[in-house]
Amino acid sequence: MSARAGSMLARALSLPLARQARLRLAPTPGPSLEREGSEEERRLCIGILPNPTSARAWPDIAALLQPAADLADGIIALAGRQLWTAYDGRLLAAATTRTTLDGWAEVELVGGRDVRRWLKPLDATIAAWAADEGMTAIRAYGRAGWARLLGWDVLGIDDGSTVYERKLT
Repeated sequence: MSARAGSMLARALSLPLARQARLRLAPTPGPSLEREGSEEERRLCIGILPNPTSARAWPDIAALLQPAADLADGIIALAGRQLWTAYDGRLLAAATTRTTLDGWAEVELVGGRDVRRWLKPLDATIAAWAADEGMTAIRAYGRAGWARLLGWDVLGIDDGSTVYERKLT
């Protein structure tokens, strides 16, 4: 990593999560970012990963997203989408989002481990990004359990998946 990139990374990691999303900076998780200490001592970092398939962590990210992709068409589509990562020295989660012409953002794929560690912060970060993009809501399709964990409104069932939404203010 160059000195300039390292400086940008250090500044970005010291910012609140919503500001990190606006920067669109998410360093690639990996050995150089491993942190020691308890889970409470490790800072949770969330952001958009540019050029994800060229990142050294891509195989691990794809492994987190593949189970969700397999419930749909089996494809992890990245064109025209944002790839979010959450890590605390370990890759915890990944999610893909896109904006629609209807004015809402869609969370397409989500996968990870230690869900209670990252779900609410990732939701808040994506909501801040979506609001900055002019979106009025975030929508997702999946298991009803996600809607319960997030506290989103359930809109109904579509093609066997629960449709849930969070209005943005």
